[in-house]
Amino acid sequence: SDVLIILPTSIALVLFPMLVRDPGAAWEKTRYAIGLVFAVLCVFSVGAWWLGEWAISLVFGASFAPAGEVLLWLLPAIAAISVTSILSQYVVAEGFPRSLVALWIAGLALALGTGVPLVDSYGAAGAAMAQSLSAVDVFFGVLVLTFRRLRHASITASRA
Repeated sequence: SDVLIILPTSIALVLFPMLVRDPGAAWEKTRYAIGLVFAVLCVFSVGAWWLGEWAISLVFGASFAPAGEVLLWLLPAIAAISVTSILSQYVVAEGFPRSLVALWIAGLALALGTGVPLVDSYGAAGAAMAQSLSAVDVFFGVLVLTFRRLRHASITASRA
């Protein structure tokens, strides 16, 4: 899962300075980056779904094959974190809202609150489930912040 997050994180780091430099094209650049990341993640996610367990068994041995299920449960978290990292750059390009920090704190609380019972019931797969649940929750929160920023930018542009 860490390997799958490298590309979106790298894109987000490169994207931020471009958004600050050219706020007029910020949303267009953000959408392009999300499209690129989403396409790459779709390909890698399908590959992980089809070949994950086999590849894990091949590289680490048959005793690690159950990690394939954990990887599958992590795929929603990977997608959510990837897109959230890019949307977050768009949100913070004009300033760092406290609500963004609050969303991540709420995501952590959700991961901890759901993680304990899910790990007790499902082991490592339960931890992956909790991580995916909290990452998707944070994604939706950042999506709301993104639409607020878009609305604010639209209102500001119409007044100019």
